[in-house]
Amino acid sequence: MSSHSQTLFDQATEQLRQAQSALEAGQYSESDKLGYEASETIAASYMANLNNAPAIPSDETFRKFVSHIWNAGTTPEATQDIRGIVGDVNVLREAHDWSLPDETAKADSELTLQRVAGMLWLVNHLQDR
Repeated sequence: MSSHSQTLFDQATEQLRQAQSALEAGQYSESDKLGYEASETIAASYMANLNNAPAIPSDETFRKFVSHIWNAGTTPEATQDIRGIVGDVNVLREAHDWSLPDETAKADSELTLQRVAGMLWLVNHLQDR
């Protein structure tokens, strides 16, 4: 993993830690926001490692990540895992309504946090191959 990619990976890990703390404090909207940001940071980490060049966490980077990682599995099972985890995060990102910040339910925040943490694990696993 490149140093830039590792820095982004560490940043995403911290964002998820903060998201968990916000969730535990009942700040569901903040937890969701941090999870959303972590998904972009994870995507940037993957793309930085893939391209051996800096990447900036953004919605555009996340979309490029989804397009690239979709078929990155080395077995049908790995491809299914990738599509399940990344697909869920993608759907959660698209479904989130930022115009209703105080309407985030605990279950929604928990699901976002769980799936983004799965994405972090997945990217770490893929980058270590």
